[in-house]
Amino acid sequence: MVQAASESAGQRDALASWSYDFAGTWTLHDDGGVAGGLGWLVEGGRALFSDRDSDLSGDTGAAQGLNDDLDSTDAALSEFWWSQGFADASWVITVGRLDPTVFFDGNAVANDETAQFLSTPLVNSVAVAFPENGVGANVSWFAESGTHYVSAGVGDANADGGESVFNDFGGGDFFTGLELGWTPTLGEGRQGSYRVLGWTTRTRDGSDGSGVSLSVDQEVGGGITLFGRYAAGDDEVLDFDRAASGGVGVSGWYGRDEDLLGVGLAWARASGGGGEETLVEVFYRLTLSPQMSVTPHVQWVDPPSGSTPGDTLAVVGVRLQATY
Repeated sequence: MVQAASESAGQRDALASWSYDFAGTWTLHDDGGVAGGLGWLVEGGRALFSDRDSDLSGDTGAAQGLNDDLDSTDAALSEFWWSQGFADASWVITVGRLDPTVFFDGNAVANDETAQFLSTPLVNSVAVAFPENGVGANVSWFAESGTHYVSAGVGDANADGGESVFNDFGGGDFFTGLELGWTPTLGEGRQGSYRVLGWTTRTRDGSDGSGVSLSVDQEVGGGITLFGRYAAGDDEVLDFDRAASGGVGVSGWYGRDEDLLGVGLAWARASGGGGEETLVEVFYRLTLSPQMSVTPHVQWVDPPSGSTPGDTLAVVGVRLQATY
């Protein structure tokens, strides 16, 4: 990944970085479709040619995050879990070191920083107090009709993704979430997903908070999928107490079904009267082969929270992804 900004108030106006994910699953038993098994994710990465492992946000004044794929660890076991299905897999229980965004706030075209939008507010809502990956449990129920589900989970609110899972666990500070989802198929196979999440958290300093969020995506035909998010929560536990985003993903241009064009807009209001920030991102993921893609993108931030009102920041970049 390489990014360059139109201006900088800090030490950098350009950044190169690399990251990797090593993920796998191992099904240990499968009895009549009711499966149980292990899963894991090892990930890491670094900023190149820099001794600071952070994206360009701090240097440009952008508050919402310009590179959600930049990890600041050499290698970390960020996920390790056991998943067990029951009742013909209509119930699934998962325990271990979990990423809460796997179970909550999903989206068909705005949820994967390695293959879709790169900006943090277009991957998950910045107005939900998601903790880092840590000890947790999740229970999900899926209706036989396939049109709705319920997902409930709890996790360590003080988890540190780069540390042992037990460093902070047991202090009584937990993040809890309950999501209700409706996944209809409209018209001629146009898939949609509508999710409502309620959450609570308690931070290390004793602050309590809660909030709600909505995430939707809907195919409308012609390879076009519309998406949107809105979230609101207590400012005592959030950097942003209100956030909204939306946009469109388009695939199948000129018969290239694996390519994806994305256009997204995100807005957030900083907690404690810190101002508002609007971000726009446009990308085109060009699939070179089943194992490789290249994605040029451009981002605009107006105004960056750490700059003079009226300033507009532009960031251009390109992401190369290889999958084996």
